[in-house]
Amino acid sequence: MIAALKKSVLPICLAVVSMSPALLGDVNDDLKHSILLTDAQTIESIRTGALEGDPKAELQLGTAYQEGKLIAKDLGEAAKWFHLAAGKGNADAQYRLGAMYYQGEGVAQDFPIALDWYRKAAEQGLADAQYALAEMHSVPLGTKQDLAAAVEWYRKAADQGHAQAQMDFAWMVSQGRGVSKDDVEAAKWYRKAADQGVAEAQIRLGQLYFGGVGVEKDLAESFNWFKKAADQGDADAESGVAWMYLRGNGVEKDVVRAHAWCSIAAEHGSEGAMGMIESMEKELTPEQLEESKKLKQELLQNR
Repeated sequence: MIAALKKSVLPICLAVVSMSPALLGDVNDDLKHSILLTDAQTIESIRTGALEGDPKAELQLGTAYQEGKLIAKDLGEAAKWFHLAAGKGNADAQYRLGAMYYQGEGVAQDFPIALDWYRKAAEQGLADAQYALAEMHSVPLGTKQDLAAAVEWYRKAADQGHAQAQMDFAWMVSQGRGVSKDDVEAAKWYRKAADQGVAEAQIRLGQLYFGGVGVEKDLAESFNWFKKAADQGDADAESGVAWMYLRGNGVEKDVVRAHAWCSIAAEHGSEGAMGMIESMEKELTPEQLEESKKLKQELLQNR
């Protein structure tokens, strides 16, 4: 999802960090497993299978060249073997080949061709490819912008448990982009992504509970979700936790903890925290500042 499109939905002290287009998402579990199985094999046996036209072996050999696994890295050779496997309908190879065309790795960069290979893999049900296809329709890249198509493919990947697709589908629904705006439905999908540990979804869910948008207003639950994202090192979430401790929203007011979290957020680049910390330090005693310093170290060590 384009960063410039995403805006904070509630007037809290956060400026939500957006995800850049993740068109090279993690390889799915089946493919990871198939590659792990090659570790005990010799590269010669893989090559033999590939030369005999076995699409799985072609995928494995292409992956070996792409990752420098069992053989010297060679992206041109990787693309060659992915082409052979993809042409025989191997969805994982189609996805990887699409990613290579998208990045211009081993082949000349070509968004329309990347789109075509992503589509072939997506139509076979590969969630990563469905997500990539949604991103390219949303941006747009390789095709005209089609928000309805983007929503359709985000939803297909989201239904398979793709966490980032769940996050982006929720955002599209919350904004009414390519689909009717529905705050309740958006909250449902933010929660799915948040439960899988997507920090941005945790932040947005915290915002929704803070403002009572799509869910019943609950400041304690809001704090809980901001804290989950903060514990992952998200600077904006850290700033949000600091702000809630400072105000006593959803948690008992604690200026020392507020300062500690604010200091962590500032070090991680949160502009909001940088602004808060200056005014906070004018109000705290030297003893409180020292206590905050120790607490900050504890919080970082416990991650």
